[in-house]
Amino acid sequence: MSLDIIFLGTSSAIPTTSRWLPSIAIIRRGKVFLMDCGEGTQIRMLRMGISPLKVDTIMITHSHGDHFFGLLGLLQTMNILSRRDPLQIVASSKIIEFVETGLELTESIMGFELNFYETVEGFKLRRNDVTIEAFKVEHTDDSFGYIIREDDVWGEFIPEKALSLGVPMGPLWKKLQRGEEIVLEDGRIVTPSMVTKGIKRGLKIVYTGDTRPSENTIRAARGADILIHDSTFTSDRLERAMETLHSTAREAALIARAANVKLLILTHISARYTSPVSLLRDSVEVFKPVVVACDLLRVNVRRVDKNSILWRLDLP
Repeated sequence: MSLDIIFLGTSSAIPTTSRWLPSIAIIRRGKVFLMDCGEGTQIRMLRMGISPLKVDTIMITHSHGDHFFGLLGLLQTMNILSRRDPLQIVASSKIIEFVETGLELTESIMGFELNFYETVEGFKLRRNDVTIEAFKVEHTDDSFGYIIREDDVWGEFIPEKALSLGVPMGPLWKKLQRGEEIVLEDGRIVTPSMVTKGIKRGLKIVYTGDTRPSENTIRAARGADILIHDSTFTSDRLERAMETLHSTAREAALIARAANVKLLILTHISARYTSPVSLLRDSVEVFKPVVVACDLLRVNVRRVDKNSILWRLDLP
Protein backbone atom coordinates (compact mmCIF):
# COMPACT_ATOMS: atom_id res chain seq x y z
CA MET A 1 0.00 0.00 0.00
CA SER A 2 1.99 2.88 -1.36
CA LEU A 3 1.26 5.94 -3.48
CA ASP A 4 2.75 9.26 -4.57
CA ILE A 5 1.11 12.66 -4.17
CA ILE A 6 2.54 15.30 -6.53
CA PHE A 7 1.63 18.96 -6.08
CA LEU A 8 1.47 20.36 -9.61
CA GLY A 9 0.14 23.76 -8.51
CA THR A 10 -0.25 25.24 -5.04
CA SER A 11 -1.18 28.90 -5.55
CA SER A 12 -4.40 30.72 -4.74
CA ALA A 13 -6.42 32.56 -7.41
CA ILE A 14 -3.47 33.75 -9.52
CA PRO A 15 -0.20 32.07 -10.52
CA THR A 16 3.18 33.36 -9.38
CA THR A 17 6.67 32.66 -10.66
CA SER A 18 7.02 29.87 -8.09
CA ARG A 19 3.44 28.68 -7.61
CA TRP A 20 1.07 27.68 -10.40
CA LEU A 21 -2.67 27.17 -10.08
CA PRO A 22 -4.23 24.32 -8.09
CA SER A 23 -3.74 20.73 -9.20
CA ILE A 24 -2.69 17.59 -7.34
CA ALA A 25 -1.86 14.20 -8.86
CA ILE A 26 -2.13 10.97 -6.90
CA ILE A 27 -0.21 8.20 -8.61
CA ARG A 28 -1.06 4.66 -7.58
CA ARG A 29 -0.20 1.43 -9.37
CA GLY A 30 0.41 3.27 -12.63
CA LYS A 31 -2.90 5.15 -12.58
CA VAL A 32 -3.28 8.87 -11.97
CA PHE A 33 -6.09 10.49 -10.00
CA LEU A 34 -6.08 14.24 -10.65
CA MET A 35 -7.65 16.65 -8.15
CA ASP A 36 -8.34 20.05 -9.72
CA CYS A 37 -6.89 21.17 -13.03
CA GLY A 38 -5.81 24.79 -13.01
CA GLU A 39 -4.16 26.53 -15.95
CA GLY A 40 -0.84 24.94 -16.84
CA THR A 41 -1.62 21.56 -15.27
CA GLN A 42 -0.58 19.61 -18.35
CA ILE A 43 2.74 21.47 -18.50
CA ARG A 44 3.45 20.57 -14.88
CA MET A 45 2.50 16.97 -15.66
CA LEU A 46 5.03 16.98 -18.48
CA ARG A 47 7.68 18.38 -16.14
CA MET A 48 7.03 15.55 -13.65
CA GLY A 49 6.85 12.79 -16.25
CA ILE A 50 3.14 12.14 -15.78
CA SER A 51 1.50 10.90 -18.96
CA PRO A 52 -1.98 12.28 -19.74
CA LEU A 53 -2.78 8.78 -20.97
CA LYS A 54 -2.39 7.44 -17.43
CA VAL A 55 -5.03 9.75 -15.92
CA ASP A 56 -7.96 7.62 -14.79
CA THR A 57 -10.18 10.15 -13.00
CA ILE A 58 -10.26 13.94 -12.71
CA MET A 59 -12.02 15.49 -9.71
CA ILE A 60 -12.81 19.21 -9.71
CA THR A 61 -13.63 20.80 -6.35
CA HIS A 62 -15.68 23.78 -7.54
CA SER A 63 -16.41 26.19 -10.37
CA HIS A 64 -13.84 28.92 -9.71
CA GLY A 65 -11.65 29.18 -12.80
CA ASP A 66 -8.32 28.74 -11.05
CA HIS A 67 -9.37 25.16 -10.28
CA PHE A 68 -10.48 23.97 -13.71
CA PHE A 69 -9.44 26.28 -16.58
CA GLY A 70 -6.71 23.81 -17.56
CA LEU A 71 -9.21 21.02 -18.22
CA LEU A 72 -10.04 21.67 -21.89
CA GLY A 73 -6.38 21.91 -22.84
CA LEU A 74 -5.60 18.65 -21.06
CA LEU A 75 -8.47 16.90 -22.86
CA GLN A 76 -7.21 18.17 -26.21
CA THR A 77 -3.72 16.88 -25.44
CA MET A 78 -5.12 13.47 -24.48
CA ASN A 79 -6.98 13.36 -27.79
CA ILE A 80 -3.94 14.32 -29.88
CA LEU A 81 -1.95 11.60 -28.11
CA SER A 82 -4.60 9.09 -29.30
CA ARG A 83 -5.99 8.23 -25.90
CA ARG A 84 -8.46 5.35 -26.07
CA ASP A 85 -9.21 4.50 -22.44
CA PRO A 86 -12.37 6.06 -20.93
CA LEU A 87 -11.84 9.09 -18.68
CA GLN A 88 -13.90 9.84 -15.59
CA ILE A 89 -14.62 13.49 -14.76
CA VAL A 90 -16.22 14.27 -11.41
CA ALA A 91 -17.46 17.86 -11.19
CA SER A 92 -20.45 20.10 -10.63
CA SER A 93 -23.13 20.47 -13.29
CA LYS A 94 -21.72 23.93 -14.14
CA ILE A 95 -18.30 22.53 -14.98
CA ILE A 96 -19.71 19.58 -16.89
CA GLU A 97 -21.71 22.04 -19.01
CA PHE A 98 -18.59 24.17 -19.49
CA VAL A 99 -16.59 21.20 -20.78
CA GLU A 100 -19.36 19.96 -23.07
CA THR A 101 -19.92 23.46 -24.48
CA GLY A 102 -16.19 24.06 -24.95
CA LEU A 103 -15.78 20.82 -26.87
CA GLU A 104 -18.81 21.63 -29.00
CA LEU A 105 -17.71 25.19 -29.81
CA THR A 106 -14.24 24.03 -30.82
CA GLU A 107 -15.72 21.14 -32.82
CA SER A 108 -13.59 18.74 -30.83
CA ILE A 109 -14.42 15.08 -31.31
CA MET A 110 -12.90 12.99 -28.57
CA GLY A 111 -11.48 9.63 -29.62
CA PHE A 112 -12.18 8.26 -26.15
CA GLU A 113 -15.20 8.02 -23.89
CA LEU A 114 -15.85 10.81 -21.40
CA ASN A 115 -17.82 9.68 -18.37
CA PHE A 116 -19.22 12.65 -16.44
CA TYR A 117 -20.34 12.34 -12.81
CA GLU A 118 -22.07 15.24 -11.09
CA THR A 119 -20.71 15.93 -7.62
CA VAL A 120 -23.41 15.80 -4.96
CA GLU A 121 -23.43 15.15 -1.24
CA GLY A 122 -22.75 11.47 -0.60
CA PHE A 123 -21.32 10.82 -4.07
CA LYS A 124 -19.16 7.69 -4.36
CA LEU A 125 -17.26 6.23 -7.30
CA ARG A 126 -15.46 2.90 -7.34
CA ARG A 127 -12.31 2.60 -9.43
CA ASN A 128 -11.11 -0.97 -8.99
CA ASP A 129 -9.87 -1.14 -5.38
CA VAL A 130 -10.16 2.61 -4.73
CA THR A 131 -13.24 4.52 -3.59
CA ILE A 132 -13.67 8.23 -4.34
CA GLU A 133 -16.10 10.06 -2.07
CA ALA A 134 -17.29 13.67 -2.11
CA PHE A 135 -18.16 15.80 0.90
CA LYS A 136 -19.60 19.32 1.05
CA VAL A 137 -17.28 22.14 2.10
CA GLU A 138 -17.95 25.81 2.88
CA HIS A 139 -16.93 27.96 -0.07
CA THR A 140 -19.35 28.13 -3.03
CA ASP A 141 -22.65 26.37 -3.56
CA ASP A 142 -20.93 23.71 -5.68
CA SER A 143 -17.78 23.25 -3.56
CA PHE A 144 -16.86 19.70 -2.55
CA GLY A 145 -13.81 18.03 -1.10
CA TYR A 146 -12.75 14.50 -1.97
CA ILE A 147 -11.72 11.38 -0.09
CA ILE A 148 -9.47 8.89 -1.87
CA ARG A 149 -9.61 5.61 0.04
CA GLU A 150 -7.86 2.33 -0.75
CA ASP A 151 -9.59 -0.94 0.09
CA ASP A 152 -8.33 -2.82 3.10
CA VAL A 153 -6.51 -6.03 2.19
CA TRP A 154 -5.72 -9.18 4.09
CA GLY A 155 -2.31 -9.36 5.66
CA GLU A 156 0.47 -11.93 5.38
CA PHE A 157 -0.59 -15.31 3.97
CA ILE A 158 0.43 -18.21 6.25
CA PRO A 159 1.01 -21.40 4.22
CA GLU A 160 1.07 -23.62 7.31
CA LYS A 161 -2.49 -22.62 8.22
CA ALA A 162 -3.69 -23.30 4.68
CA LEU A 163 -2.12 -26.76 4.68
CA SER A 164 -3.51 -27.59 8.12
CA LEU A 165 -7.00 -26.82 6.81
CA GLY A 166 -6.49 -29.10 3.85
CA VAL A 167 -6.08 -26.39 1.21
CA PRO A 168 -3.73 -27.74 -1.49
CA MET A 169 -1.04 -25.50 -2.98
CA GLY A 170 -1.99 -23.88 -6.28
CA PRO A 171 -4.93 -21.81 -7.52
CA LEU A 172 -6.85 -22.00 -4.23
CA TRP A 173 -3.94 -20.37 -2.40
CA LYS A 174 -3.96 -17.53 -4.93
CA LYS A 175 -7.69 -16.99 -4.42
CA LEU A 176 -7.23 -16.75 -0.67
CA GLN A 177 -4.34 -14.32 -1.14
CA ARG A 178 -6.65 -12.16 -3.28
CA GLY A 179 -9.16 -12.07 -0.43
CA GLU A 180 -11.61 -14.57 -1.88
CA GLU A 181 -13.42 -17.33 -0.03
CA ILE A 182 -12.94 -20.88 -1.32
CA VAL A 183 -14.93 -24.11 -1.03
CA LEU A 184 -13.04 -27.37 -0.54
CA GLU A 185 -14.09 -30.69 -2.06
CA ASP A 186 -15.69 -31.77 1.22
CA GLY A 187 -17.86 -28.63 1.25
CA ARG A 188 -15.94 -26.72 3.92
CA ILE A 189 -15.56 -22.99 3.38
CA VAL A 190 -12.17 -21.40 4.02
CA THR A 191 -12.00 -17.62 4.34
CA PRO A 192 -8.93 -15.35 4.02
CA SER A 193 -9.11 -14.54 7.74
CA MET A 194 -8.42 -18.22 8.51
CA VAL A 195 -5.07 -18.27 6.66
CA THR A 196 -3.73 -14.73 6.98
CA LYS A 197 -2.27 -12.56 9.70
CA GLY A 198 -4.31 -9.43 10.30
CA ILE A 199 -5.57 -6.84 7.84
CA LYS A 200 -3.63 -4.08 6.09
CA ARG A 201 -5.68 -0.91 6.18
CA GLY A 202 -5.85 1.03 2.94
CA LEU A 203 -4.51 4.58 2.79
CA LYS A 204 -6.97 7.45 3.17
CA ILE A 205 -6.18 10.81 1.54
CA VAL A 206 -8.50 13.81 1.98
CA TYR A 207 -8.42 17.03 -0.07
CA THR A 208 -10.67 19.94 0.87
CA GLY A 209 -10.24 22.30 -2.06
CA ASP A 210 -11.19 25.86 -1.03
CA THR A 211 -13.12 26.05 2.23
CA ARG A 212 -13.73 27.60 5.58
CA PRO A 213 -13.10 25.21 8.49
CA SER A 214 -16.13 22.96 9.00
CA GLU A 215 -17.46 20.05 11.01
CA ASN A 216 -18.13 18.31 7.71
CA THR A 217 -14.42 18.33 6.93
CA ILE A 218 -13.63 16.94 10.38
CA ARG A 219 -16.06 14.09 9.79
CA ALA A 220 -14.68 13.37 6.32
CA ALA A 221 -11.05 13.51 7.49
CA ARG A 222 -11.52 11.48 10.66
CA GLY A 223 -8.50 9.17 10.99
CA ALA A 224 -7.12 10.13 7.56
CA ASP A 225 -3.52 9.37 6.81
CA ILE A 226 -3.09 12.68 4.97
CA LEU A 227 -5.27 15.80 5.01
CA ILE A 228 -4.57 18.35 2.27
CA HIS A 229 -6.27 21.54 3.44
CA ASP A 230 -6.86 25.06 2.15
CA SER A 231 -4.38 27.40 3.84
CA THR A 232 -4.69 30.63 1.91
CA PHE A 233 -3.75 32.95 4.78
CA THR A 234 -2.03 33.23 8.15
CA SER A 235 -3.99 34.09 11.28
CA ASP A 236 -3.30 37.83 11.03
CA ARG A 237 -5.49 37.73 7.88
CA LEU A 238 -8.38 35.89 9.54
CA GLU A 239 -10.91 38.57 8.63
CA ARG A 240 -9.89 38.30 4.96
CA ALA A 241 -10.11 34.51 5.17
CA MET A 242 -13.65 34.77 6.52
CA GLU A 243 -14.66 37.29 3.83
CA THR A 244 -13.39 35.06 1.00
CA LEU A 245 -14.45 31.75 2.60
CA HIS A 246 -10.93 30.41 2.88
CA SER A 247 -8.92 29.06 5.84
CA THR A 248 -5.84 30.15 7.73
CA ALA A 249 -2.95 27.79 8.41
CA ARG A 250 -3.87 27.70 12.09
CA GLU A 251 -7.49 26.83 11.29
CA ALA A 252 -6.34 23.99 9.04
CA ALA A 253 -4.17 22.70 11.90
CA LEU A 254 -7.13 22.79 14.28
CA ILE A 255 -9.14 20.71 11.81
CA ALA A 256 -6.28 18.21 11.50
CA ARG A 257 -6.05 17.91 15.29
CA ALA A 258 -9.79 17.43 15.69
CA ALA A 259 -9.85 14.78 12.95
CA ASN A 260 -6.79 12.98 14.35
CA VAL A 261 -5.02 12.82 10.99
CA LYS A 262 -1.45 11.61 10.66
CA LEU A 263 -0.05 14.33 8.37
CA LEU A 264 -1.35 17.76 7.40
CA ILE A 265 -0.31 19.35 4.11
CA LEU A 266 -1.13 23.01 3.50
CA THR A 267 -1.85 24.27 -0.01
CA HIS A 268 -3.70 27.02 -1.95
CA ILE A 269 -1.24 29.63 -0.73
CA SER A 270 -1.89 33.33 -1.29
CA ALA A 271 0.55 35.13 -3.56
CA ARG A 272 1.42 37.47 -0.68
CA TYR A 273 3.52 34.71 0.94
CA THR A 274 6.89 34.29 -0.73
CA SER A 275 8.16 32.06 2.10
CA PRO A 276 6.39 29.18 3.85
CA VAL A 277 7.80 30.10 7.25
CA SER A 278 4.88 32.20 8.53
CA LEU A 279 2.34 29.59 7.42
CA LEU A 280 4.31 26.82 9.09
CA ARG A 281 4.72 28.81 12.29
CA ASP A 282 1.00 29.56 12.33
CA SER A 283 0.06 25.86 12.15
CA VAL A 284 2.66 23.97 14.21
CA GLU A 285 1.53 25.76 17.37
CA VAL A 286 -1.53 23.50 17.40
CA PHE A 287 -0.65 20.45 15.25
CA LYS A 288 2.33 18.44 14.02
CA PRO A 289 3.51 17.15 11.60
CA VAL A 290 2.75 19.83 9.00
CA VAL A 291 4.12 20.35 5.51
CA VAL A 292 3.61 23.53 3.49
CA ALA A 293 3.35 22.29 -0.09
CA CYS A 294 5.45 23.82 -2.83
CA ASP A 295 5.03 23.26 -6.55
CA LEU A 296 6.42 19.93 -7.80
CA LEU A 297 6.70 18.51 -4.29
CA ARG A 298 6.37 14.71 -4.34
CA VAL A 299 5.13 12.96 -1.20
CA ASN A 300 5.54 9.19 -1.13
CA VAL A 301 3.26 7.52 1.41
CA ARG A 302 3.14 3.88 2.44
CA ARG A 303 1.44 1.90 5.16
CA VAL A 304 3.78 0.57 7.85
CA ASP A 305 1.19 -1.05 10.11
CA LYS A 306 -2.45 -0.63 11.06
CA ASN A 307 -1.89 2.71 12.77
CA SER A 308 1.25 4.09 11.14
CA ILE A 309 2.45 5.47 7.81
CA LEU A 310 5.87 6.31 6.48
CA TRP A 311 6.13 9.39 4.30
CA ARG A 312 9.03 10.84 2.34
CA LEU A 313 9.30 14.29 0.76
CA ASP A 314 11.07 14.75 -2.56
CA LEU A 315 11.62 18.45 -3.17
CA PRO A 316 11.93 19.85 -6.72
